[in-house]
Amino acid sequence: MSALTPVEVTEKVTKLIRRSLPTRGAGIALAPTLHLRSDLGIDSMGLMTLAFKLEQEFGIDVSAHTEQLSQFQTIGDVVSFICEVNS
Repeated sequence: MSALTPVEVTEKVTKLIRRSLPTRGAGIALAPTLHLRSDLGIDSMGLMTLAFKLEQEFGIDVSAHTEQLSQFQTIGDVVSFICEVNS
């Protein structure tokens, strides 16, 4: 896969997160500073689901990055991780 720009990564990640949101976060405008758990209501199962969607969308081996994935706090963290791994 060719390297994506940060804007392209942000768009793709935002779409993935939007599809993963519980009802509580469905109407929220997504921004890089939003916290996945407290602002968007994504629980640990939701984070796992998001990780597997990232694997499918970006071709990332989730098992090779479990420590980094567990550190995700914000949407911006996810975008930064994808940009770093795909650079």
